[in-house]
Amino acid sequence: MIIGITGNSGSGKTLICRELVEMAKKGSVPFFAKRNEMGQITFDPVLIDADKIVKEMSIQGTIYFKEIVKEFGEDILLENGEIDKEKLANIIFTNTEKRESLNLLTFKYVVDEIKRKVNLSKSKTVIIDAPLLIESELNKICDVVISVIADENVKIERICKRDNIDENLARARIKSQPKDNFYIKNSNYVIVNNGNSNLKKQVNSIKEILESEIIKSKEIVVIQDRDVKILKFKKLLEYGDILEHAFTLKPLNFGSNDTYKEIKEKADNNYKSVCELLELNSKNIIRPYQTHTNNIKEVSKETRNF
Repeated sequence: MIIGITGNSGSGKTLICRELVEMAKKGSVPFFAKRNEMGQITFDPVLIDADKIVKEMSIQGTIYFKEIVKEFGEDILLENGEIDKEKLANIIFTNTEKRESLNLLTFKYVVDEIKRKVNLSKSKTVIIDAPLLIESELNKICDVVISVIADENVKIERICKRDNIDENLARARIKSQPKDNFYIKNSNYVIVNNGNSNLKKQVNSIKEILESEIIKSKEIVVIQDRDVKILKFKKLLEYGDILEHAFTLKPLNFGSNDTYKEIKEKADNNYKSVCELLELNSKNIIRPYQTHTNNIKEVSKETRNF
């Protein structure tokens, strides 16, 4: 299995990757277990760190290095001839065109190297830690995509502390990156990491998701926020501005047509899987009224059980 983990700068995704790998190595996540040639059970997930690969591939003399200097000029070099990463970061986070140019170079060289490492791996599970996992389309080779999100003020505080920069620069970086909905719409599972809950417990909850059928659904995303799991239908995310509170676990009525029975059966099965995963009694779920044309009506004061 290939698991892709992504998120904004300051979201804490790298820390979550490390926690997941450590738990796997200790045998805390049985999903990662496999038997070696001697019949012994081992836990050996491979972690591919995109940032580390970028660092390795951008040293002096490499093709990637030469292409970056060609695109940005020798002004981005330090006295020793290496790339001034802070200067380069300030350029790409304030100039959309330049950022896209660097991304294209990254997609061309770094993504190929990541795919090569994945193909060479003999481990049962490969974890890819990549900030541009979705934008580079690396998500297409992943069986599961996990995104990490956090509140803007939390991310800014982390970036300032980590990179020793001022708030304005940190804010510019966040502004240049995708919003939370981008990650939610393109993920199977999302962790909200605001640093106010037990991170180990949140990471351990990934095990439940990986072992469940719901993770395979392209229509649903599960969001882990502290000790609460929130489920959203990705289609409804498109109407998030007007239906912010109108997400529902209950299958929708699709109207009477030739595909009604097939669609409803699929929705019912998804619904049951979700309820089991979240340990909810399906008989106690309440949803708003809805028409067969999929237009959400105003929720009645008298809600009803289904």
